[in-house]
Amino acid sequence: MPVGFFTHVAGLGNIPADVTVAGRIWTDAAWMKRNATCNFWRTVENITVEPAGGVNVCAVSQAAPLRRTHIRGDLHLS
Repeated sequence: MPVGFFTHVAGLGNIPADVTVAGRIWTDAAWMKRNATCNFWRTVENITVEPAGGVNVCAVSQAAPLRRTHIRGDLHLS
């Protein structure tokens, strides 16, 4: 699931384990000449992510929190 501008992905359970995504939730810097500083206003919170292939990517700049998020695999930050 790509997380675009002004997107808020929220698990509505009491704890992150109540909502699990089997796959990636990602934001990459594949545009603007790979400039991750252009990625902002994105939020992922209160969710568990089991990324396919074991890797989740989050290439963001500002106003892009990962709150109460359990990544069951690797998290690549840019």
